[in-house]
Amino acid sequence: KFFYGASLYKVPLLMLVSNMVARGELAQDAEIGGFKLTDMEEAILVVSNNPYAHLLMNHFWRNGRECRENFPALAGMENEELPSNFYTMSDFSPRFITRVMYTLYSDPDSYPMMLDFLKQATPHKYFRYELEDQYEIAEKFGYYENSRHVTGIIYTEHPIIVTYMSRDIGPLGRFSSDLAVRLVDYSKILDERLEEHEEKLRLEEEKRLAEGGS
Repeated sequence: KFFYGASLYKVPLLMLVSNMVARGELAQDAEIGGFKLTDMEEAILVVSNNPYAHLLMNHFWRNGRECRENFPALAGMENEELPSNFYTMSDFSPRFITRVMYTLYSDPDSYPMMLDFLKQATPHKYFRYELEDQYEIAEKFGYYENSRHVTGIIYTEHPIIVTYMSRDIGPLGRFSSDLAVRLVDYSKILDERLEEHEEKLRLEEEKRLAEGGS
């Protein structure tokens, strides 16, 4: 399902900009509109600064649609048909945002400093509320009228990437916190099962070799 993404658009937007830095096309200390790029990125990702985000989009692209046309590739969805509002209004699905976050997680060198800034955002809120003393968490929220969203990476032993998008169903903080705790608990069960499975395979391999297998 697609929702108006609110400030979640700032993640793919800054991925496009920071990738220019990674490719050597833009300096991290470059000034845009009189502001240092690093300071703008930090403000956008840590406190969700709107004017800086608008400034970057208008500086590098003729309009919002031209910018958003680059977003699907960040999720490996460039060949998929997406609703028109994806390009005109930043209507996103949880699947799209989760896959964007996976790209960021799996290739951080292509998007310099972004995860560092997202790990500083929203202390004591959302996925961090009950878990920040136990795990490193990189997250970004989006709020607009009755749309309330959060996406993040919870750095458990096998990190969890999750996106929660909602409309008209109550406080984001409580639901997102409960969701994060449940997912972490479930991931521990999966980790135990994975370890048991790997141990079973190891023992089977030892037995096969002992019996003269090749």
